[in-house]
Amino acid sequence: MPIFDTYVKAFKVGFAREAGLAPDQLHMDVKSAQGDVNLLQNLARNAARDSSYNAFEVIGTSGVIGLAKLEKTRPIIGIGMTDPVGAGVAKTLERPGANVTGTTSSIPTPFVVKFLEGMNPKPKTIGTIGDPSYESFAAFADRFRAALPPTGMKLVEAGAAGPGDVATAARSLVDRVDVIVLGTDILTTGTGLPAIAAQAKAHNVPLIIAAPVDPHTQGATAVLAPSNEQLGEIGGKQAARIFLGKAKAATTPFYAIPPHATVDQAAAKTLGVSFSPATFG
Repeated sequence: MPIFDTYVKAFKVGFAREAGLAPDQLHMDVKSAQGDVNLLQNLARNAARDSSYNAFEVIGTSGVIGLAKLEKTRPIIGIGMTDPVGAGVAKTLERPGANVTGTTSSIPTPFVVKFLEGMNPKPKTIGTIGDPSYESFAAFADRFRAALPPTGMKLVEAGAAGPGDVATAARSLVDRVDVIVLGTDILTTGTGLPAIAAQAKAHNVPLIIAAPVDPHTQGATAVLAPSNEQLGEIGGKQAARIFLGKAKAATTPFYAIPPHATVDQAAAKTLGVSFSPATFG
């Protein structure tokens, strides 16, 4: 997965710079769940049982939650978490209080709403797809739903509990919405994304992703996200300081990076939509 590789490479660079090492001097045992939730849980269990690890770098909210339930002592550096406090792994962003810290990729709801309001023609109905049981998606949908009424836009949600549900959920939306917006959800922005993108393309519906994915993700009309390189590199610097005894996870603040918009202008032109440059961030 390109974004996974980006995070790992940037983490190594950040750690090495902070520790005064060459990146190839940092040993990391790298494992990827490839968007598979069950495999992710197995990786978390195996990691917690392995006493040879000094610390953990974990990409994404689900992985951090899974490992933090099992590992209470060794530092966990979460990369690109959406809502560490809401996920229950930190008391506050400024002072996490336990063994988990890192970087947060939360895309503020006002940023997403402003971007949609700058869309021409302005959408009236926004669709979204996700697993209601996934903490990050539930939080995204709740905030998004609450923010829309003053704008005159409304949200239509379609649930997908597994890969087999994604295409059906997308089909249920495309004839009812003006645009589809995806939040942070390992299912819809990972393994399920091709099915959603195919339905959006077939029905000429713009697809906007408000999550830490590759800014040039195939099928997306626009991606609203922070720099993945920055998220990984800063996480690496945090890990190095903790590893060297210069800091503790409990008192190392989560670092947030403001998002920006990347628009596929060719796709937007084909769909007959445009976006105000003032909303790009």
